[in-house]
Amino acid sequence: MQFLEFALICERLEGISGRLDMIEIVSTVLSGLADEELPIFVRFIMGRIFPDWSPQKLGVGPNLLYDAVAYVVGTKREHVREEINTTGDAGLAIEGLLADKEQTSFFVQEMDLI
Repeated sequence: MQFLEFALICERLEGISGRLDMIEIVSTVLSGLADEELPIFVRFIMGRIFPDWSPQKLGVGPNLLYDAVAYVVGTKREHVREEINTTGDAGLAIEGLLADKEQTSFFVQEMDLI
């Protein structure tokens, strides 16, 4: 599964309020996954990166996120923080900042879920 496919599934789930509808979509996706993709998909869909038993930590705090977004968008960290505080949702704020970005990328690299 391409990471873009995973992201689109997440966007689709985000717009659904009914639990049964979500279960139907996720179960359909699960049945089509390869064996090696299954544990990764399940962790990601649950908002986890590493298995529960893993001592690994992602180590990404808010300031690193603000700096990375500011760098990509071409603005200051304070502006990123203000947008996140205004919208109340980091994902929506970053999406808005990226939509206003002046420079576009020259190429796109497809990424697998694995």
